[in-house]
Amino acid sequence: PDAPTQAERLLHEMEKKNGWVVDRVVYTAMISVWGRSKRPKSIAKAEAYFQYLQSLQRSSTEGEESEEETAPVPVATVVEYTALIQAWAWHVADNINESKRAVDRVEELLEELMEKYFTSKFEGHPDAEKMRPNRQTF
Repeated sequence: PDAPTQAERLLHEMEKKNGWVVDRVVYTAMISVWGRSKRPKSIAKAEAYFQYLQSLQRSSTEGEESEEETAPVPVATVVEYTALIQAWAWHVADNINESKRAVDRVEELLEELMEKYFTSKFEGHPDAEKMRPNRQTF
């Protein structure tokens, strides 16, 4: 099997193991492995993992009033945004006809990332630097 197939098999095994926490590092790897794949719909898979990570983050903040102890929620940081931006670069290298779509999506991701960074920095959030774009992002 190819790398994306193997990675997904390992992810599903990890999810089934009791006590194993699938964190953002695992999801970043999934974004990257699909982003580098030349398989059809690979960018859609990379996007799906990114969106899934975002949905975990949103659902955790919706229930913040609960004092119930839960597993740590993966949070998309500059690392995950950069992985998806790089996935789009790999995708467009093999699908030049998708250039406009890729540029539009990358601009959207950069704007979202910058907004999150400046908002968290303004609010004095201790993890604000985890959102700060870096050389790899650009």
